Amino acid sequence: MLLLVSFIYTDNVFKEARKTDPVMTSIINYKEKQDIKAKEPTILGDEMILGVTGLIVDEKKSYKNMKEENIFDEDKLVYEITKPKINLSNTYDYYIKKGNTSSKKMALIIKVNEDSNVSK
Repeated sequence: MLLLVSFIYTDNVFKEARKTDPVMTSIINYKEKQDIKAKEPTILGDEMILGVTGLIVDEKKSYKNMKEENIFDEDKLVYEITKPKINLSNTYDYYIKKGNTSSKKMALIIKVNEDSNVSK
């Protein structure tokens, strides 16, 4: 039991020390400004206005990449992609009314019924 408590205590000490490290501080400051959180779609009846996939800085992996040189480097940041809970890969119950208006991008999605008899 004492060994387990000592591991937990040591881990907490290292976490706190890492927070004061200049590289980790720079990562956290960058993360606060640059993270894009996933946005859930808007559902109105049987229609959906698409949400947005998020892109979040992974603090631990980024810190591990930069610690050898002990310098903050944007090129060594590691990102984690977060998807909305409801997205096109896990639901087919809604018609897409329009894309998300937060960006000026367009996608064309065509659903094909596998049972249809298309003759060539």
